[in-house]
Amino acid sequence: MDKEISNSARASYTLVNMEAEMYNDGQYFLQQSKNVDIEKVFEKWRYNRFSIISFALSFEAFINSRIVVKLGEIARDQEQNSIYKCLTKANYNFIPRRIRNMYDKIGVLEEIYGLEKDALTESEHYVLFYKEIIVLRNKIVHYSWSNASDVYGEKLNIAINDVVGFLRAVISDFSNKLNLDTPQYFLEDEYQSF
Repeated sequence: MDKEISNSARASYTLVNMEAEMYNDGQYFLQQSKNVDIEKVFEKWRYNRFSIISFALSFEAFINSRIVVKLGEIARDQEQNSIYKCLTKANYNFIPRRIRNMYDKIGVLEEIYGLEKDALTESEHYVLFYKEIIVLRNKIVHYSWSNASDVYGEKLNIAINDVVGFLRAVISDFSNKLNLDTPQYFLEDEYQSF
């Protein structure tokens, strides 16, 4: 019996697309925020925060995925092989210095796709997305009292209204510059229940 359970457990894998799931989660929390009673301020804040976090994670997953795909196609040097292993191996515990933050990951992406340095990060869409969404995401995730006015105030309310447009613009811009198709799920306007 134990052997049957063990074999069954090994055979049950679920394939996921993290960038699509995080985008869909962002849509879910955004929808919940719009549907909650205006008097339920704490609930609205909760949905707004998790929407921002989910959309930002979707963007990071998009970057990671494009790095993995490209590194899987090309001959990798030792540093690139280390990056590839970090992003593809479940038990790989070493994070290479080159991918410890989003800006560095985008730099790796530019390099392996043959783009000029900062070709992606200097784009108007990325600058706006970074300034309005990524910085807010960081203030939410690394919360301190000094961030309270942004995390609980007007900045969050403004960002939640613009986040989908900002994300779509930066994904479309990056996809164009990398000569890739923009993934269809980034064009979904509502949460998709599967």
